[in-house]
Amino acid sequence: MVAGILAGVGYVACGFAPNISLLYLTYGIGGIGVGIIYATAISTAIKWFPDIRGTVSGLIVLGFGGGSFALSPLIDYIIVSSNYRNAFLYIGIVQVIVVTTASYTLVYPPAGWKPAGWSPEEAEKKRRLVRRNDYEFTLKEMTHTWQWIVIYVSFILISGAGLSIIGHLIPYGQELGFTVVALVSLYLFPFADGVGRLVSGTISDLVGRPHSMLLFYCVSGISMLVLSFNLNPAAFVLLIIITAFTWGSLFSLFPSMVGDYFGSKNSGSNYGFTYTAKAIGGVFAGYGASLMLSRIGVSETLIVAGVMAIIAGLLATTLKLPQPPK
Repeated sequence: MVAGILAGVGYVACGFAPNISLLYLTYGIGGIGVGIIYATAISTAIKWFPDIRGTVSGLIVLGFGGGSFALSPLIDYIIVSSNYRNAFLYIGIVQVIVVTTASYTLVYPPAGWKPAGWSPEEAEKKRRLVRRNDYEFTLKEMTHTWQWIVIYVSFILISGAGLSIIGHLIPYGQELGFTVVALVSLYLFPFADGVGRLVSGTISDLVGRPHSMLLFYCVSGISMLVLSFNLNPAAFVLLIIITAFTWGSLFSLFPSMVGDYFGSKNSGSNYGFTYTAKAIGGVFAGYGASLMLSRIGVSETLIVAGVMAIIAGLLATTLKLPQPPK
């Protein structure tokens, strides 16, 4: 409920911001609300569906990617036909109404709750690649494990790599000579991203989170590396779709892994804190990638992003269940 109010009020205030500084401030307030919505939805889903954490995490974040794909044309239409202030105003009003109303439906399951007919012990025997911890780690205990540090670094790398693509897709296309194609790719990115979140989450329920991270992050990184070469428009669009499809997996794999490794009881605080890695990745994507783009060029920036994504995938292979603190 608080998130819906923050997001709605923040975006409505954006429509009335008299200068760029206040626009940044009010947009930031709306962004805080969006972050709370994401973390709350994910942590609630993980508590209700411990048997298919990857799939339900994928479904939740599919809403984020799918919403971006569905609403972007509408928001663009409002901006073109009216102005950007009205776009902020309308979206803010919808946020307040929809999110605060939906908040009344959220409830945590009772302590020790398990889906009907599901046994963690039997699941361990059938799916040896999906390991779950019986111990419920607190936030402090989680952050003192080396596994969490590896997860956090991997999160920074893969989020920074993908966000640097999203944030500079139009400049990349202009530099490579096909602005219109880049604009089309900008709308395809959230669609492929959203589908990839669901697919990767479902696959991770079968083969485990580390193996899924290795596959999806490395494929995403390789796609970024290939993008650095001189390509034709069709190849550019195809690689952007592959990059988006595989990169979006981070939004379903990381919450699932945090739930598996550190328990679901404190998943809200545990994953919420882990998710701050995206903010660090965003700083790289916003400032670091922009600096590299202007100083060393598009191809070199894409190579750096690709290497970051591949390293994130390789780091996941070092992970194993953390031991409860003594």
